[in-house]
Amino acid sequence: VTVAQTPIARRGGAKETSVYGNLTAHLGDSTELSGGLPQINFKDHSMLAVSGVTLFDRSDKHTPLVYNLSLSHHFSDDLLAYANTGSSWRDGPFLVGIFRPLTPRLEKYVDLQPEKSKSYEVGLKATALDKRLRFNIAAFHQDFDGFIYRGNPSYYVDLTATGPRTNIANFLANVDSKIDGVEIDAGFQV
Repeated sequence: VTVAQTPIARRGGAKETSVYGNLTAHLGDSTELSGGLPQINFKDHSMLAVSGVTLFDRSDKHTPLVYNLSLSHHFSDDLLAYANTGSSWRDGPFLVGIFRPLTPRLEKYVDLQPEKSKSYEVGLKATALDKRLRFNIAAFHQDFDGFIYRGNPSYYVDLTATGPRTNIANFLANVDSKIDGVEIDAGFQV
């Protein structure tokens, strides 16, 4: 039995600050329009060195502006219709566990780009029988640009002190995707 003493140095940190503004307008007694604009300021620094060899040393700065907009209307005390739209952003991760110099092809599945999305939802909320019967229905759609996806374990060629060998990792990927759905919620209080 031998013990491998491999010095691994990892340093870094991330800082995110946001400024958020939201306005709500009451259009009569039954209709409400609300919107917001968060401005995100994201900074990240990461460094990884194995046995004195720096495998990566990167700094990122992102300043995405995201939004949300909502419209709702009360037809009565028992019936509400609404529509929402918004966007989101999250930083792309760096997969730790690949301790070899990265090729451009390998880096594509280790160092991901940020994920962005836009979502849309419309729905109805209804009550009846002195609010003992509740029925809600909503339809939604979301578009992702660079959805952060973790794949199944895959083999790759690892470079070690004794030479190349086969290794395995759960690589990441940025993929474009869409989500469509309908949600129905109902309840009755006896």
